[in-house]
Amino acid sequence: MEGDSPKVIENSEGERTTPSVVTFNQKGELFVGVLAKHQARTNLTNTIFGTMRIIGRLYADPQTQKEMKLVPYKVKATNSVTFLDGNEFENTLLEYLLSEFKNIESIGLSKDELALQRFREAAEKAKIELSSTSQTVINLESLVNHLIERSKNLCMGCLKDAGASVEDIDEVILVGGMTRVPLIQRVASEIFGKSPSKRVNSDEAVAMGAAIQGSILRRDVKELLLLDDVPLSLGIFTRLSCRSTKILCSVLPDNYVIGIDLGTTNSSVSVIEGYIPKVILNSEGERSTPSVIAFNETGKLLVGVPAKLQAVTDPSNTIFSAKRIIGRRFDDSHIQKMMKMVPYKIVKAPNGEAFG
Repeated sequence: MEGDSPKVIENSEGERTTPSVVTFNQKGELFVGVLAKHQARTNLTNTIFGTMRIIGRLYADPQTQKEMKLVPYKVKATNSVTFLDGNEFENTLLEYLLSEFKNIESIGLSKDELALQRFREAAEKAKIELSSTSQTVINLESLVNHLIERSKNLCMGCLKDAGASVEDIDEVILVGGMTRVPLIQRVASEIFGKSPSKRVNSDEAVAMGAAIQGSILRRDVKELLLLDDVPLSLGIFTRLSCRSTKILCSVLPDNYVIGIDLGTTNSSVSVIEGYIPKVILNSEGERSTPSVIAFNETGKLLVGVPAKLQAVTDPSNTIFSAKRIIGRRFDDSHIQKMMKMVPYKIVKAPNGEAFG
């Protein structure tokens, strides 16, 4: 804008438009626009164009498959399942504990909210213990073998979709608290033939990556190109409509880039300071916050540790694992199963989606 009028900026060649083409020569030098388009005649496989046509599309999309036959560049693959996280392992342990108690005591506790919450805490404790040891009182490996196999299949499927082999992988990075479990690390080593990298904090990697992506989008960082896919719709709530409770958001100084990892179990926030991602401590001085909210008897909103503590005495007003229902239909089999495992109500929204 110049004054009140919009003005087109000319490129370095004095043209008002630039071909949406980039290419790399044999020396790794980057060319953009007309120069890249000309080089396409002699260096086709290193020339990229038409990328807008694949942004936001799944790899298996027929349009993407058709596009791959018409362009010289390769599309890297992704593979993920929403219901395959630390909570899924935790729920498996919970189901086992409830089943064993019923077999021994002939008492079913699935309808007892307080008892269910205590068993859930026992399952979480067992999972945490397994983050630093190979064994706990419960034999994890035999219980979660089906989940491990699903993880293996996802990894191998992703390699197949990318047309790659394990020998093509330079480094394996594990993300998420569950990856601290020795069993998970061992399985990853077996799949890829190399030990996972230890240089990334698995609890903070997503938030720090999000902050880096924010800097890339704002063009503070120009040396990196980070492409990612999200299997869920994302948004920011400033009010909980069911309680008409406002959530006060902290305000950072202008020009801060914020990265948020809304984890199923824990969440963390990171900012970029001097081109380096830095995790923000919460009000308790911790680097991560339990992804739990609760309402006490007066209707006050509790978040994080205080909410998690209240789950012991008031589980029906404590909400956790909410990420697992985002974007899911109410009649989804995973949602129906989850409704039996959590103390709070999951209802059917007007659009047919599950709402906690």
